Amino acid sequence: MKNKLSRPICLALALTLGASMLLGGCGDKLASSGEEKKVVMQVGGEDVEYQEFRYYFMNNKRELYGEDSALDSEQLDHLMYLVEENIKNRHTLLMLADEYDVDLSDEEEDAIESYVEDYREGFEDDDAYLDALHEQYITHELFYDLASESTLAYSLLDKMEETGVIKADDASIDEAFKGDDIICIKEIYIYYPNDETREVSEKRAKEAYERLMAGESFEDLMLEYSSYSPEQVPIEHGYYTMHYDALDEVWNAAEPLAVGEISEIVESEFGFHIIMKCEKDLEYMNEHRDEIVQNYAQSKFYEEFYKLYNTLDPEFTDYGSKLDLAEIE
Repeated sequence: MKNKLSRPICLALALTLGASMLLGGCGDKLASSGEEKKVVMQVGGEDVEYQEFRYYFMNNKRELYGEDSALDSEQLDHLMYLVEENIKNRHTLLMLADEYDVDLSDEEEDAIESYVEDYREGFEDDDAYLDALHEQYITHELFYDLASESTLAYSLLDKMEETGVIKADDASIDEAFKGDDIICIKEIYIYYPNDETREVSEKRAKEAYERLMAGESFEDLMLEYSSYSPEQVPIEHGYYTMHYDALDEVWNAAEPLAVGEISEIVESEFGFHIIMKCEKDLEYMNEHRDEIVQNYAQSKFYEEFYKLYNTLDPEFTDYGSKLDLAEIE
């Protein structure tokens, strides 16, 4: 189960830094300053230090608006929404790991420590190393913690399977294959990369939908319109998905459909979707059992993850409420 999780556990690593860049060890020069360790928010009883808040704030700002941009109130509200989502993601993981008594193993700790030396040898000295981190608005301490947590997520998933929170035994999987937790769909997906191309893509989606309603083949229109290749989504068999494996918009549209029924046009942040629910083929599912079980286990992991995530509400401390967000850099 050591493959990449289908949804990001910690969105921090998806912003600018590679999850494989594991850092550890902490000499005086590498230690975070007192200012960086001040608590600016609390979430679920856990502290959010300035170094964490700044990391999310500045990377989201740079990605969305440019790091030197002056933000209006609407942009700042959107930025703070994303920062709070990042914080909730990270601390949901930490709280669940604590609940299930999951820590890095000695082997994992050793792997992190050995990587430290190899990675730091790529820099002339510690000043150059810290400069490289600073360009990404991250401290040595936080970088090490975030990278360690990407490994922690997989250990937590394994622990949930071992304790039966995620039921992955053959009998449970056979029941899931026949039940409603796993569905088969075919999808016409029309991607648009930016707002400028949205109108063109929406027009194509409407054309495809009109032709479907006129009786043309779903499979033929998949080939003609979809941004997926036949290799990515088999035309004949479709694909098998579940709640926290699929995009929320896709799942919410597909799950209530009857077999053979087609959804209206659905828009997600990735494009436009037209979905048809298909009959499940148990023989095909068993031929691809490992892949489907893997996705199913991850879906159940995120079901538990979001139960906690949805209860969290980050709040500024007295210190954090006095921060001048325009001055963060």
